[in-house]
Amino acid sequence: MKTSFVVQHMVIRGCMLFILHVIFLSCITGILFVGGTASVYVGQPLDTVKVKMQTFPTLYTNAWRCFMTTLRQDGIAYGLYAGTVPSLAAQVWC
Repeated sequence: MKTSFVVQHMVIRGCMLFILHVIFLSCITGILFVGGTASVYVGQPLDTVKVKMQTFPTLYTNAWRCFMTTLRQDGIAYGLYAGTVPSLAAQVWC
């Protein structure tokens, strides 16, 4: 009788540890997903400005002018956040 109680206790403890492990990994994965997504959305306009300044060095004299010109001509979604989907795929899912 004592052996079955010990075995039963070990099985229950093992199941509880497994459940806690799964919950912990789920929380860590969720935090990393949110962190990666936030990183892309914060940095994408700056990356767009950097790439435009490297591609067209004579067209833009400084970063602020590049930012404002892109904002006026192309807007937020098609200008500053152009290329967000590939960046999200590279940052979050890899």
